Amino acid sequence: MARGSARVTMQRHRRDDESIARHSEPGGSRRATWRTCLLAIPGFLRNVLRVGRKTLGKLFKKEPPTGVRATGTVGRVITRCHTGRSIPAGADYELAQEWAGVGPRDGLLSHPAAARFRRELASTPAVAGTDLLCFRGRREDPITSWRDMGPPDRQEQGNRYNPPGTVALYTSDSVDGVFRELAAKGGTKVFLQDYESPSDVLRLADFSSVSLTDFMKAVFDMAESSSVEGRVGPSGYAFCQVVGQLVREAGFEGMVVPGVRGDPGFQYRNIVVFDAHDRWPTWSRKDAGFRYVIAPDAAL
Repeated sequence: MARGSARVTMQRHRRDDESIARHSEPGGSRRATWRTCLLAIPGFLRNVLRVGRKTLGKLFKKEPPTGVRATGTVGRVITRCHTGRSIPAGADYELAQEWAGVGPRDGLLSHPAAARFRRELASTPAVAGTDLLCFRGRREDPITSWRDMGPPDRQEQGNRYNPPGTVALYTSDSVDGVFRELAAKGGTKVFLQDYESPSDVLRLADFSSVSLTDFMKAVFDMAESSSVEGRVGPSGYAFCQVVGQLVREAGFEGMVVPGVRGDPGFQYRNIVVFDAHDRWPTWSRKDAGFRYVIAPDAAL
């Protein structure tokens, strides 16, 4: 046993002596340093590739960034194909959504968002220019002349932007828009009346303008989603009618709004004139603008 142990000890000393001799030879230390560097290269390259993949992934993401500035926060933008509106989904959108969901009319009028809406109405642009050529359509018989093409009598339920007991004239800026509003199927007989709404006399708020504040865009997005089949929005017209009431109280005689039944290939505007029961005949083109047409198959 002693002889074997001595042999192992001698072999260990021999290897240590050889190692010392290698490092004491000229260039031995440099060769060891190079060997260490070469062994470290694969790990270095792996780190470079890992960092590079992360950087390139950020630069060339398949999904484009959707962040926008909205009331001091960064969030997504909602684009409505039926109206063409782009609404930042930030704090202003959440406020409008909360307001629209309040419910009864009194609660809508007393909500803090109603006060803000009143303030921002002061800076809402009015439609500029001369007369607006627009069209009103009806499907009901009997219709015999332009005199049957005025606004309905005082309605018990009102309409989208006019409360019960008031009269408003609703027209579209295109005949195709009329077909959309009436949900006229192909082959349907539609009576049309041309109007020239004098925007240089009537003070019409332009809520189709892209210069609206984010809050205004959000409010009308809520109104334009109310009681439209296939859309998520307030049920009934209570919210829309409060919006219309506040617009009227701000001194506007009507408003221009995007039509709610457009699509990516076709968008139109509606012109709403308040208190139109006595004035509408002066804007009608009477016999010259009265006719009926058959709605085409592609009307919807």
